[in-house]
Amino acid sequence: MLQSPHSPYARIDAPDHLLALYAAHAQDARALAARLLYDAHEAEDVLQDVFVTLWRRPDVFDPDRGTGRAWLLTVVRHRSMDYLRKRVPRTQLAEVAEQLPDPSARDIADELDAAAGNRQLWQLVANLPPAQADLIRRAYLQGQTHQQIAEMTGLPLGTVKSRIRLGLDKLRSALAAPEAHA
Repeated sequence: MLQSPHSPYARIDAPDHLLALYAAHAQDARALAARLLYDAHEAEDVLQDVFVTLWRRPDVFDPDRGTGRAWLLTVVRHRSMDYLRKRVPRTQLAEVAEQLPDPSARDIADELDAAAGNRQLWQLVANLPPAQADLIRRAYLQGQTHQQIAEMTGLPLGTVKSRIRLGLDKLRSALAAPEAHA
């Protein structure tokens, strides 16, 4: 097996390297499999299957083609798809995929909470001293850097930073107050 000097997994056949790969990336690999399969038990099976394969055939990993993490996650993805194909006949796979919830979609309740919190936050910003409120709006609504704000307002950079920090501290205190959550 070729060894790459920049890869910590250049010799996966050594038990220590296999354990290091597991310790460093098993949680991410398990999460990927669970996300693809929607089944934690099958995700565990996939992870075990991948590591047993690696234990028996360490030569399947080529460090010159990428990192151990990239290789592991690619194998877990392919193995998860194999499990999914076994579970659902190919003709029904597209139909099942259409019925699965979008894991990246936000829950409407979360969006409503975020919108309410956003309104509350900007109401609190409006109650700050005008110099602090203006700088916070420039930084967070308009996306200006502290340097850009200093140039546009003629204020020293240190003043811009300290006013924003003071305003954010006041916002943090107001949000932590019990009446802010009522």
